Amino acid sequence: SKRIISKIKGSADDKASNSGEIKKGNNIIKSKINELTSTVATLDKKISKIAGCMGHAEKRIGNTKDAIGAMEKRMDTMQKEMHNLKGKFDDLKNRAYRANIRLVRLPEGAEDNNPQKFLETWLPQLLQLQDLPCRLEIEQVHWMLRPRLSPEDKLRMLVFKMLRFADKELIMRRTRALKSLSYKQHRIHLFPDLSTD
Repeated sequence: SKRIISKIKGSADDKASNSGEIKKGNNIIKSKINELTSTVATLDKKISKIAGCMGHAEKRIGNTKDAIGAMEKRMDTMQKEMHNLKGKFDDLKNRAYRANIRLVRLPEGAEDNNPQKFLETWLPQLLQLQDLPCRLEIEQVHWMLRPRLSPEDKLRMLVFKMLRFADKELIMRRTRALKSLSYKQHRIHLFPDLSTD
């Protein structure tokens, strides 16, 4: 009976010891689980923060792309407007020049200090237009500056503006019809004076 009591006692002690070990193990496991839970929660917060930052960055990138797209459209519109304005400017410039004629390779001094009178007298003879009902009238004349090729180079360019556009058209038609024009053995040329910009 003593042996039985001793065995029961020993068994109870073992159980108590095992129970203590189990509790200790459970406490360790609980502690580790709590640590893991805390770590996961921290990671979760960091991931949420990163996701928020990425969302904000994506939104900003999207806004930047939209802004760039809008700027490119505005640039295209502005380029088209500039092209149209340049066309209008060239047209206005050509209208201002529309009655102008360039006389190329006329020897210097041929006009005898009165280029307007010289041209009004000489052009009808040159172009065989002596029978016109109205005389050719020139509004203004000026020599074009250009570098001389040599000291002996006396061939220059004269620009003159007809008073009437119709006279300018008549002169250009006669120039094309006659093909070859000259002044005292010097080959000369008549061209419309248009904007070259």
